[in-house]
Amino acid sequence: MLRIFKDSFKITSDNLILSTPPLLFTALILFYTVLAERNVKNIFSEYFVLLVILLMFSVLISGWGYMIKLAVKKQEDNKNNNKNKDAESFKLINEFSTGVGEYFIPCLFYLIGTFVIFIVVIAGVYMFCLKFIGSLGIDFITYLKGIMSFSVLKDIIAEMNKEQFIRFSNWTLVTGIFSMLFALFTMFWPIEIFYKTKNVLKALYYSIINVLTKPQIIILFLFIIASNTIFSMINILALKNIFILFIFTLIYFYFIVYVFVLLFLYYERKIKSNSDSISDSNGKE
Repeated sequence: MLRIFKDSFKITSDNLILSTPPLLFTALILFYTVLAERNVKNIFSEYFVLLVILLMFSVLISGWGYMIKLAVKKQEDNKNNNKNKDAESFKLINEFSTGVGEYFIPCLFYLIGTFVIFIVVIAGVYMFCLKFIGSLGIDFITYLKGIMSFSVLKDIIAEMNKEQFIRFSNWTLVTGIFSMLFALFTMFWPIEIFYKTKNVLKALYYSIINVLTKPQIIILFLFIIASNTIFSMINILALKNIFILFIFTLIYFYFIVYVFVLLFLYYERKIKSNSDSISDSNGKE
C-alpha cells in the first residue's frame, strides 16, 4: 500500500502535464460562470448555463481520465526505463481528445447518475432526520441548497431558534455520514468506466463490489478525506495573503492530480491485476 502512495507521487511529478486540463477547465468554467451571471435573465437561461457546465465537466473527466490511465499504464509497462520520459509525458496531452471521443457519453451519464443518486440519498437523509431528529423549519429544496451553498447555509442558520440549532448539529452529523458513504461507494465508479465497462450502471455495481470486498479501500478513502480537509483548512488560512493563496492553490491542484493518479494506480495494481489473475486461473482450468 505504501508503495502505491510513493509511486503515485512519482507518476504525478513525472507527468506534470496532467495538471493542465483541470487548471484550464477551472479557469474556463470560472470565466463562463462570471459571464453567464451577467447575462442570465430567466429560468431557461439558467438551465442552459447548467447544461453547458455539465458538458464541460464531461469533456474534462473523459479526456483527463484517459490521460491519467495512460500515464499509469506507461509507468507500469516501463518501470525500469526512464528514457525520454519527458517527451512521453508531454505526448499525453495529445491523447486528451482521444479520451473525449471514446468516453464522453459514459462520463456524461456518470455525472447525471451521480447527481440523481446524490439527490435521492439526500432526500432519504432529509426524511430520516425529519422523523427521528425533528424539523429545522425548512423544506427539502432549501435543505439541498444549504448543502450546496455556504451562503445559503449561513442564512438558514441565522433564522434558526435555539432548539432548531441544536437539531441542526445532529442533522449535520447524519448528512455528513451518508455523504461520506456515498463518496466511498462511488469512489471507483468513473475509473471502472475507463477500465472495465462503459455501461454506467455496471460500473457503479463494480465500484460498490470493490468497496465491499476490499476493506483496504477504506484506508485509502480516509487518507484522501483527511488530506483534503487539511489542504482546505490551509487554503482558508491563506485567504489573508494573495501570494500565499496563489501558491497553495497550485499545490492543491497538484494534490488533486495526485489523488486521481493514486486511485487509478490502486485500481491498476489491486483491482485490475487481481481480476486478470482470476481470469487467467479460470482459463487454465
